[in-house]
Amino acid sequence: MANDGGDWRKGHRARLREKFLDDKLTDCELVELLLCQAIPRVDVKPVAKELMKKFGSIQNIVAADTMELRRCAGVGEGAAVLFAAIKKFMLSAYRGELRDAPLFYDTGRLYDYCRLLLSKVRVEEFHIFYLDADNRLIQDDLHTAGTKDHVAVYPREVLQRAMALNARNVVLVHNHPDGTRSFSTDDIELTQKIREKLAVDGIGVLDHLLVSDGLIFSAKNMFLI
Repeated sequence: MANDGGDWRKGHRARLREKFLDDKLTDCELVELLLCQAIPRVDVKPVAKELMKKFGSIQNIVAADTMELRRCAGVGEGAAVLFAAIKKFMLSAYRGELRDAPLFYDTGRLYDYCRLLLSKVRVEEFHIFYLDADNRLIQDDLHTAGTKDHVAVYPREVLQRAMALNARNVVLVHNHPDGTRSFSTDDIELTQKIREKLAVDGIGVLDHLLVSDGLIFSAKNMFLI
């Protein structure tokens, strides 16, 4: 890749910053601007275009695994760490919003959080969202991480954690890395086991969300619980 100077690229980064301040950047240009912060003195436009082609959206780039990003031509450790930091920043901001209002007050915000959290994770993860009496988020716990098609979940531990946090309700969240867009029979049976275990202490299971292939599926909306 050519150095940023002596041809049409001269001043390009300054123009990108000006377009950003004027709110006129395309998504690809925004990726390019971010790459500029991590990769000095290099034309990063081809890298930005390749990332958008490979991942399809800025959110997918940010959500991508760091090692997957580093395998892309032109993306070094600095850029991969920058995108990982942006992901953590965005997740923290989402969690702050989910603590300020009932979880289902804005399902779009909730689903965006789940999508960013799990859509590009390469193994199954099972998260528990513990909620207070007003259904605001107390804690998002990664209960367990497993393999590409299995994760072990322990209802007794979910109950113990809920009691320790004084949670009144929970939402279950897990992903299907293989892209399967439906709850399995095991998923539904596990949901029922957790519901029964928590019900003993008056703690409810409001929903079970599945993240798969960039989409969110609700067991409650599908009348599976």
